[in-house]
Amino acid sequence: MLKRMQRLQKPLSHVLADSTDTESVSGIEWSKTNCLLKVMKPLYDATQISCGVKYPTLSMVKPLLFGITNGLNSIEFDYDDASEMGREFIDNIFNGLDVRFCEVDRDIILKKSTYLDPWYKNYFYKEEEVKEIEDDIKLEIMRFLMPDNDSHELDVLTREHNGNQYSGFWSFMKRPTINAREKNLETLRNEILQEMVVYLNCGLINPQQGPLIWWRQEKNKYPRLSLMARRYLGVPCTSAESERLFSTAEESELLVKNPPSEMSHSSIVMGEEFYNSIVTMLDERKIIEGEELITKDEDDETNEYTECIGVPEDDDNFVAQEFAPEPRDYIPLSYKERAVAIADAHPKWSLKCLQKHGASRLKHKQNLYRWKEDVKRGGTYFDK
Repeated sequence: MLKRMQRLQKPLSHVLADSTDTESVSGIEWSKTNCLLKVMKPLYDATQISCGVKYPTLSMVKPLLFGITNGLNSIEFDYDDASEMGREFIDNIFNGLDVRFCEVDRDIILKKSTYLDPWYKNYFYKEEEVKEIEDDIKLEIMRFLMPDNDSHELDVLTREHNGNQYSGFWSFMKRPTINAREKNLETLRNEILQEMVVYLNCGLINPQQGPLIWWRQEKNKYPRLSLMARRYLGVPCTSAESERLFSTAEESELLVKNPPSEMSHSSIVMGEEFYNSIVTMLDERKIIEGEELITKDEDDETNEYTECIGVPEDDDNFVAQEFAPEPRDYIPLSYKERAVAIADAHPKWSLKCLQKHGASRLKHKQNLYRWKEDVKRGGTYFDK
């Protein structure tokens, strides 16, 4: 509303000056309005970036606060009575941010989220803070890949097989038991450190590129860091969108404050099946990881993906004609367009000459008339 008032300042001033019922807006009041707009601009920009629909994540909290602070500090006021009000407004905003976000600089989860976001990395942190973040990430990865409470893995890493126990004549071959777990931990620690060095040295990514998409493309380069990126970069920093969803559900009566006291038999059976399936899955630890897919148009530089082979008839949306094989003598529309263009440009050329100059699949000159009709129609069925 204030922005609109500023844009309509001149016509509003004329209308209010001619009005006998409404008091006109003074010059100092217009100056105060302009000051308020300057102060609220960084807050408006941050709100547009962090609105729930755009799904902002934890990694954006520190950058958004930094952007607000930088925007407020860069405001220049005119030397008048309104400027004092503007500076006081800014001080109140800073005090409010300090109270509301006092834990941001100490929250290690927020720090790790920002570090793992290739938009920001270590941009907002000092050297000692970066070391603290990296140490915590290294520890978390090692616990994730080599958990202390996994007795089977510990047994594999540290036990000494009976076949390696020498006695009698071969007793001289006995050696001190090597702590394989410590050796593996040290190797893993060095590999993580190497990934971090490469990650920080490769620079920040384009803001137009999605961080999770970038991590998916680079996961072979950073196999351990990418595990933590998937864990932290999906955490939202605001509950606005979920609250909006519940409000919509309440308005549409999908959620009711007083649910019915009785349930149908089919609902009870369905609920029991869901419950039993979940309990069984948790007992057996059958946690299924979602399969990662790409479209046929995306690049697969590392040849990591293979073509999905399935039975099309099993798909509810299956249309038999869409899976019909192309005829053996199929000629693409682009080829026909090129051949027709060559023939139109050189109408006196013979069939042999046309074949030699880019229309080798043209068997008879009479086919040109049919190809011209295909080009006009936008191609045959197989082209569409």
